[in-house]
Amino acid sequence: MKNRRLVGERIRLLRLRKNFSQEGLAQTLGIAHATVSSWERGSRPMSLDMLFRLAKVFGVSPCIIVNTDASPCDRRQQILASCEGTGE
Repeated sequence: MKNRRLVGERIRLLRLRKNFSQEGLAQTLGIAHATVSSWERGSRPMSLDMLFRLAKVFGVSPCIIVNTDASPCDRRQQILASCEGTGE
């Protein structure tokens, strides 16, 4: 469960970095808004297919989304660095 919360935190940071609302991201992915909210809270796992779709939308490797080994500060820096490399 802890890892899901960390992944949820990462999804939220990436979503905000791309200026998506939860509803906007859900619409882009063709899923319910409640699903995005559940991921961000860590209360619902996601499929591998959805992980790859999220990574594509965010312009990052799927590993950036699911790697939970780094400290919170390191994770935030990794996420921001990966987003800056996308040119957006």
